Amino acid sequence: MLRTLAPYRPLAPPLVWSGLGMLVFAACLVGIFARPIGFLSAFWPANALLLGLLVRYPTLARPPAWIAAGLGYVAADLITGSQWGMALWLNAANLLSATAGWLVLRRLDENTLRLRRTVSALYLLLAALAASTVGALAGCGAAPVYFNAPWYDLLSLWFSTELMNYML
Repeated sequence: MLRTLAPYRPLAPPLVWSGLGMLVFAACLVGIFARPIGFLSAFWPANALLLGLLVRYPTLARPPAWIAAGLGYVAADLITGSQWGMALWLNAANLLSATAGWLVLRRLDENTLRLRRTVSALYLLLAALAASTVGALAGCGAAPVYFNAPWYDLLSLWFSTELMNYML
């Protein structure tokens, strides 16, 4: 006996925003637990996940979703023992990184985003480069403050790590 499925009902926006925040939180924890103690993570899937969700579901890119993502970033850092200042600084850089990538990709048509055009890979590379550059520039100032290192060390590390994560 076949049963008919109930018609699809979209989720309430607060539930979607909460889900986004929890996904970012979980992705941050994966990155945090993959890093050596006292260092930044070489594997940080949260930014690419956030960017992918915002591009795939454009109606999600509203202020409450950005706030939920920001809370997910900061909450993951705080519950794992980071200082407030460091959590806010580094995660502001993470949000700016995803925002830069989103700004590059948001106006592209669906065929380009789904890699159905020859130029698609170039747009994805451009978005990854923009996101990595913005994130690295926003985060590199934390090096002398929190890591007792010159800013240019963190700039190169952040950029290369971020680019690798976006390309994965």
